[in-house]
Amino acid sequence: MKLYGWLGLAIILFIKIVRLTARSIPSIQPLDAFVGRWFTPIAWWGYILFLDGWLAAQRGFSWFKHARREFFFMLVTSNICWIIFEGYNALIKNWTYQNLPTSVIEDWTGRVIAYATIFPGIFLTTSALFSLFNIAERPTPTTRLPHSWLLSTYIIGALFLVYPLLFPNPALFALVWLGFILFLDPLNALNGSSSLLAEFRHPPARRIVFLLIAGYICGFLWEFWNSWADTKWIYHLPFPTLFKIYEMPVIGFLGFGPFALECYVMYRFCRREWAALGFNVEETDDPILPVKP
Repeated sequence: MKLYGWLGLAIILFIKIVRLTARSIPSIQPLDAFVGRWFTPIAWWGYILFLDGWLAAQRGFSWFKHARREFFFMLVTSNICWIIFEGYNALIKNWTYQNLPTSVIEDWTGRVIAYATIFPGIFLTTSALFSLFNIAERPTPTTRLPHSWLLSTYIIGALFLVYPLLFPNPALFALVWLGFILFLDPLNALNGSSSLLAEFRHPPARRIVFLLIAGYICGFLWEFWNSWADTKWIYHLPFPTLFKIYEMPVIGFLGFGPFALECYVMYRFCRREWAALGFNVEETDDPILPVKP
């Protein structure tokens, strides 16, 4: 593994040691206050460093070395897409945050740094699964999909996205997690971009399977590291929650798999639209299995 990969692991270990020892060592309590506020984004950036360092040794490709421009674009689109979900949450009120900084500048600095980790966290985890199982993904099939299928999927996705806006309820966030997949993937297919619908027609559709698994791995890490933080989120669901995975009710945890698919579809859509405007980010064409330029 590359040296910076070990650095990523060391960062995660260090902040956990700080949290565990702060009560018994008063001198590090000021550091613990900082770590407690920023724990989740620090842990995620450590995780991203670790995965990129490991994958660089496995595949010879590093986002930090070979595709900096596209990696920056990934961070930006990760922020934009999550802010859309925050907009939905402002109406649906599915989660709230605790102990946010009182300074607007510090608050939004933390948000931007944290939101930027979502897409690379999911995509690098998916890449790691392909490497662990030593699977070389075949090209996404270019099978022409029936327009009636694409249109019906698009309409269902649009309804899923509009209904929660008209009738806000925390229970409706499942529609949002599925809505952007159904709404945007047909557009990706029509415009020649990578489509999950096309891949679904050609089992075993490993990209879909590994994205789903990566979503649950990242979901567990989100909830696990959130439990270590002082600045954190809590969920609000309109039904009893008998079992939880840290702060997340088990029934809500099921949404992390589709969320990973959604992130992939949204990223492909944003990338295509950005290219259509005349901007070139094409250092690599695949956020999951990139190749060295």
